[in-house]
Amino acid sequence: MPFTGAVNINPGDIMTNATNATWLSTVRGRVGMTFDRLLVYATGGVAFGEIKTTDTFCVGGCPATPDVFSSVSASTTRVGWTAGAGLEYALSSNWSVKAEYLHVDLGSFNTTIPACALCVAQNLASEVVVHHKYTDNIARFGVNYRFGGPVVARY
Repeated sequence: MPFTGAVNINPGDIMTNATNATWLSTVRGRVGMTFDRLLVYATGGVAFGEIKTTDTFCVGGCPATPDVFSSVSASTTRVGWTAGAGLEYALSSNWSVKAEYLHVDLGSFNTTIPACALCVAQNLASEVVVHHKYTDNIARFGVNYRFGGPVVARY
């Protein structure tokens, strides 16, 4: 889920962040109970994803002067975990519908925004370290078809 935010560091200073997952994949198992045609289940496993982030820091409100602006972009592939729950209802021997909720946690990582040129020249500030933690909540709905149902032989 993309996030874009801004926070004031000192009066007139602005820090912004834009973060999103470019891809996400999970490998999960599920365990549950059936009630006639309804399966109620819990699911969990490993999550993999690529996170891209851009962090900027501007001294004095980001005027159009490049010496008071500094930015860093980073991309990282993360391994984390996922857990959730769902319902699956069999419409027939081959067709089912389902609804599922997943929580994904791809952990934490840091980026470092280098000090802006004016900051270095006037010894005002140093690098800014930004701590990122990526989590996501996913709701999914689906229709499933299972191949290989009962075989009826004709002679």
